[in-house]
Amino acid sequence: MLYEYTPPNYDIEEAIRNLRKEYAQRTLDESLVLSDPVRQFEGWFQEAIATQVPEANAMFLATCTPDGIPSGRIVLLIPNLFILYTVSISQLYENQQNFKSKKR
Repeated sequence: MLYEYTPPNYDIEEAIRNLRKEYAQRTLDESLVLSDPVRQFEGWFQEAIATQVPEANAMFLATCTPDGIPSGRIVLLIPNLFILYTVSISQLYENQQNFKSKKR
């Protein structure tokens, strides 16, 4: 069954503008970054929780193929394990293996 399209009775462009949120609260001062990346992440994560960032355990992870073609996906962090879950795990694994082989 086909449905007839009824345009919304509001300004869709204004509605989209009203959805926009500003996520950047400050800039990154590299002189304050810890040398231990796990401890640095823990600090950032605690800050995100304290400021009630929605879904603070969700993040964007990007990798590249050996040819330099980027690929990105949204991943979820599992508590206390630093394990990332993604639907694209095979591509993530392949890119990780390519990175390891280039490091040797």
